[in-house]
This record gives sequence, C-alpha cells and structure tokens, in this order.
Amino acid sequence: MIQFKTFLEAISYHTNCVICQEKLSINDRDLVDYDTKLSINDRVCKPEKISFYISQRNDDIVSLDTNTDEISFVAPEYSASHGVFIHGLTLHCEDCCQFAYNIQIHMDLGQKKLIEIFLNSESISVEDGRDLHEIKNIYAMKKTEYNYFPNELAEPQQESKYKGRIIFPLIPLNLINPMETVNRIRNLIIYT
Repeated sequence: MIQFKTFLEAISYHTNCVICQEKLSINDRDLVDYDTKLSINDRVCKPEKISFYISQRNDDIVSLDTNTDEISFVAPEYSASHGVFIHGLTLHCEDCCQFAYNIQIHMDLGQKKLIEIFLNSESISVEDGRDLHEIKNIYAMKKTEYNYFPNELAEPQQESKYKGRIIFPLIPLNLINPMETVNRIRNLIIYT
C-alpha cells in the first residue's frame, strides 16, 4: 500500500487522467469548503485549506492546511474533540469519467495533526470496442473488483456468465495499458 508523507504529495499522485490526460478534480461532495486554488508547476491545482464535516448532524468541522498539514478543529462545547478522524477523498476525471483514485486521511483530533495518508483505491474503466470493463483495486482490503458490462445491443442473444462483479485477490493494475490487466483477469476467469 502506498503511503504519502503530505496531503500535497497524495493529491499529486496522479494529476492527470491516465486515459484522456485531462486534469483530475477533487470530488467535493462531502467537503465543507476549500479555499482558493493555486497552480503548482502547472500540473496540479491545490486548495490552501480543505475542510470536512465530522458529522452531518452537527457543526463539528476539521480543517487541514495543505501547506503545513496542520489540523484545526471547530466543535460546539458538547462535542468530543479527541479521537481519530478518518476520511476518504476521491480525485477523479470529470472529462472521460474513466479514472479515479481515493486517498484515506487519518487525523488525530486531540493532537491536531495528520497521522497518515495513503492510497486507498484506484479505479479505471476501459472499453474493448464493444464491452466495458471496470477494474477497482482496493489496497486497504488487498482485493481487486472486476465488473464486466457486455454491449447487449451488439450481441443481445449472447448472455455472458461473467456479467457483473467478480472479486479477486489484489491484481497489479497496469495504468499505462489497462487492457493488459483486463486480459490477465479474463485468463483467471477461465480457470474459475
């Protein structure tokens, strides 16, 4: 499993989509806010501060300064301000929607510091002319999920017994040539 030293290193793991080469975006669906973006080496846009709700039911907010990796914590008087907050953050391609990765952030609320940050998962979708293959490596669980979606319009009479999700032990993901990974998985399916 890949562990990163800083938040900036984690969001710089892949700055561009491995399929279409467009810049990746931070999925902000579960963020409180993030400040002005800065360009770093014309490769990655990074927020100055990124904030997360600890719980959607109250005003507990933890913020991470992306320059220093320092944590600030805002909580009402009745809230606990100790413990470890674990949050996943996805970086994805908004252009082709075929590549994403998720980082897992561990923050100590009592000591107000970043404990660790690592690569949780990577997913890629590829087409082989007619069918769609989706591969997701979940490094924290040491497994690979493979989803196969046949183009039923091209061959509606053929029903594949492999349609759907199959879980394997972790299989190395070739991001340069994802079809090579698909072919390895197909070979494994033959023997299952």
